[in-house]
Amino acid sequence: MASINGIKVKSQSQREETNLESSDIYEMFLTLVNTVHEFNRIFGWQILFLCGTFVLCILHVINLMIVVLNFHTWDEIYIDFWVMFISYLLTTLMLCIPFASSYNGAADEAKLTSLLAYSLLTRKHQQNKHFAESCKYLELLANIPWPGFSAAGFFDVDHTMLFTLFGSVTSYLIVLIQLKDMSM
Repeated sequence: MASINGIKVKSQSQREETNLESSDIYEMFLTLVNTVHEFNRIFGWQILFLCGTFVLCILHVINLMIVVLNFHTWDEIYIDFWVMFISYLLTTLMLCIPFASSYNGAADEAKLTSLLAYSLLTRKHQQNKHFAESCKYLELLANIPWPGFSAAGFFDVDHTMLFTLFGSVTSYLIVLIQLKDMSM
């Protein structure tokens, strides 16, 4: 059994046997929200720069491909270039995807608190003990928005960040291709 700020947290097998009170859930969720806010305050700029590095790495590889294609035809490009191109691109993606997925998974797990609160509310309703007090804490819990992990407040770090990143890279690629066509 672990303890977070004096609140005892049990393992998955022990959680099923536990009778958590709504005030305990409320306190744990507030602790989690405060921890995420503190994490964003401390690491927000580093996350932003890391995401920028991902974008620049992908754009660098694509730009390299376009420059090479400007000077050579498809037949003149050796297999070594394609192996290097694909490996560099895959390396960047292998860093980027787990990065966003880990933050997304943590946020999804934290959002399950509302399901736990609902489950507790229905159980308390059936027992009809301290129902008003439970409702007070659970209503407060339902009104607290999940802050999410962010990159210095500019955007949330989750799966949508990946789609935004790929959309930006695709837009840049289209502009580069159009400029390449204009120069010919």
